[in-house]
Parts: sequence; structure tokens; C-alpha cells
Amino acid sequence: MGKEKVVVVAEEGPGCFGQGVAVLGVLASGFWLLNFSAGFVEIPDYIPVVGNLDEAAAAAVMFSCLRYLGFDILPFGKRGARKADDTIDIKASKD
Repeated sequence: MGKEKVVVVAEEGPGCFGQGVAVLGVLASGFWLLNFSAGFVEIPDYIPVVGNLDEAAAAAVMFSCLRYLGFDILPFGKRGARKADDTIDIKASKD
């Protein structure tokens, strides 16, 4: 048996660029969902099924950007959160 090596991986939070993009995504999707044009600009809003897809996409962008920023407001799809003190031990062996 050889020497055992332990690798500790430190998880860092989201970067400044990622947070900026997420904030812009929240603002853009919120503006889209407020629907200032009352549906007159978006021609597909008059089509029965396709008309709601742009609002669904805007809501999905908003929820994913909020989740990236740390605001997980959806009740489903929650994954087990890892504790900060968890360490992963990796044993390397030579073949």
C-alpha cells in the first residue's frame, strides 16, 4: 500500500459575472411578465396554445435565476443540501 492522499474541494459561491447575469435575467423576465403592451405587440399571444409559451419561458427564466441567486421559492425539485463541513476522501491507487 502506498501513501493515501486526501483532496479537499472547496465550493465557492456564484461569481460576480454569474450574479449579474442572473439579476438581469430576473429583471428582464419580470418586465416581460408585467406585460406592459397588453398583448398587442406579441402576435403569437392570439394563438391559443402557442400564446402562453413565452410567458412560461419567462417564468422559467425567472425561477432559475432566482434559484441561482439563492432564493429557491419553488416547493418541488429540492435536492438534498450538502453541509459545508462535508469532506470527500479520494484514495488514489497506481495500476
